[in-house]
Amino acid sequence: MASPAQVTQETLTQLLDKYREMGRMRHEDAAHPGQDRRPDMVRLAERFPGALREIDELSMEEIDRRATSLAEAVAGRAPVPAWVSYFVAYHGWLRAALRIKRICQGAADLDTAHARVVAEYIPAMDEPALTFLDREILAQVLRPPGGRLSAWVHTQVAASFSTTADEVRTALHTPKSLACP
Repeated sequence: MASPAQVTQETLTQLLDKYREMGRMRHEDAAHPGQDRRPDMVRLAERFPGALREIDELSMEEIDRRATSLAEAVAGRAPVPAWVSYFVAYHGWLRAALRIKRICQGAADLDTAHARVVAEYIPAMDEPALTFLDREILAQVLRPPGGRLSAWVHTQVAASFSTTADEVRTALHTPKSLACP
């Protein structure tokens, strides 16, 4: 199993950028209703898979609260919020899984798909290394149990932190659990 994603100054800054971008998008939506936001949404989702769910679920107050908390941590005035490690790992795992699925498109069978991934997949800083990928895991990425890739990702993140998928899901998707004092 992959080790937990490392929280660095760079990953903190990237998450801060994510929440600032989400806030900007929300403000622009309010100021200019009906304007096409798809290009912004695509860019956000490419960098932070799963962020579109967040932007739909979170209040503007919560987005601002998270941005403020991250800005304080980036500046060294506050500790890194506990939820940050889960988000770094979640975005990395989900981005990796989506890239792996794209690499495997059109593969005739699992062996061909696996060979393609081994040849083409190079993990980004926050993505898991190939040490986790065997045929069984690849089959789960291509056809996640229950049909939900995000649920599979929650399980992978949980395993890397020695916790439960429910704990990860709650930390990631329950605004109250992430609220900053």
